[in-house]
Amino acid sequence: MSNAYKIILQSSNAAFGKVNNDFVKIHDFLDTFNDLLDSEFSIVKTIFYPRTWKIGIAYYEYTPSKLSYTLYPIGLDKNDVQIKEVDKNLHDTIQKEGLGFTVHSVENPIETRPREYAKDIIRSKVFKLLENKLFSHAGNDFLAREFIFAFVDKFHVQLGLTKKDTYTIHEIEKAFYQYLPLWVEEAANFMVSVKRNGKNKLADCSTIDMLRGGQRYFDPDSMIWQIMEDERKDIEDKVKVRLKDIGVKIPNWPIGNQKLLHGVFMELFTYLKNTQDEITRPYNPKDFHRLKNWVWEVFSKKDAEQNVKTFLRTYHVSTKQYLKTISLS
Repeated sequence: MSNAYKIILQSSNAAFGKVNNDFVKIHDFLDTFNDLLDSEFSIVKTIFYPRTWKIGIAYYEYTPSKLSYTLYPIGLDKNDVQIKEVDKNLHDTIQKEGLGFTVHSVENPIETRPREYAKDIIRSKVFKLLENKLFSHAGNDFLAREFIFAFVDKFHVQLGLTKKDTYTIHEIEKAFYQYLPLWVEEAANFMVSVKRNGKNKLADCSTIDMLRGGQRYFDPDSMIWQIMEDERKDIEDKVKVRLKDIGVKIPNWPIGNQKLLHGVFMELFTYLKNTQDEITRPYNPKDFHRLKNWVWEVFSKKDAEQNVKTFLRTYHVSTKQYLKTISLS
């Protein structure tokens, strides 16, 4: 728990014991918000408010046309009120600790539409989960196989695998946790040795992740497009030689890709590893020999029909549930 939240929880409450009609709307807002967190959108609570009993509100300004507040989690082991009034000193202290206040200067949405406003906040957090791919992915066999095969098809060279429709768990585990790190290391060393595209040191081969505070990672996709076919074969040979050494040390480099996240791969692979010995491709694969003019030519009519049926059979969701998730109606 952040220091700002601790300050709120430890502070005295000017609103305690007050009788105020404003509290009716605030209670309505909090009840709706917490009910959503405890039911359909428990994943939001798990990610944003772990080990939390309820969410409370600390308001600095509350008038019919103005609202300034921050939400705070009340832990499972804490007995505290859900509505707190904040004075200027506490407001400034909390902000200095890095916890901002949400401000509405034209209308007070809690006063005018408390339940709808609670849904608005939940919706915004769901979109953040989608944007940053923070959902829990394990638990669905088809989804796991779909992602694993998308990952292997994309990085099969960097994994030392040939494309096929069935892999053993052992094959993929060795490819991901041993071959891939060695490939990245050999590829980076090669790029620096020939100063490929101005690469003078290993860090030059990495990518900056601006979404995560400027951290650097090595993207196998970005790297492979800077290496020629014959050069890739040399890297492959070096990796295979190193893997034959029983005492080979596997490098622990930060490896990643923005579209096919390594964290998601590990989560889904671990799930499948605990349930089966081999993984089978969920869709009929693309046939690039068919490609002439249009991207959809990589599938025959039969394969395309089969893949669509597989998708609809697996991902069928009722219209009512879909609208409930999107609109929070």
